[in-house]
Amino acid sequence: MKRTGWLIACLLLLVWVTACATTPSSQEQQNAYYGPAPVNYEELIKIYFAQQAPDLNGAVYTFQPPVKGWMAWRPGIALDAEILYGWKVEGTVAAKTAAGASAGVQPFTVLIRDGQVIRALR
Repeated sequence: MKRTGWLIACLLLLVWVTACATTPSSQEQQNAYYGPAPVNYEELIKIYFAQQAPDLNGAVYTFQPPVKGWMAWRPGIALDAEILYGWKVEGTVAAKTAAGASAGVQPFTVLIRDGQVIRALR
């Protein structure tokens, strides 16, 4: 029974540590470098995803217009998150499997700065 209590305490600590999101202040967001607004963001995203998952050839994308934004990034098991600034683009991608069946529609969020995708969540 003591082992179960220890396990629950460890799990709660893990949830607490991972749930602590880093949010930049409004002053930090105002002073951040976002880079120029991407004009060819649709092409950049398609190229990025094609490099990450070659099976997305022929995928159908939807895109929202880019807006200034940020993402917190925790490399590995680091406790401190790095805040990345850029132009956030949200959308969906619908692809087919190798057998031709629909793989469904997946949402994505991409952060672009200086003409490059610097972070993607899919």
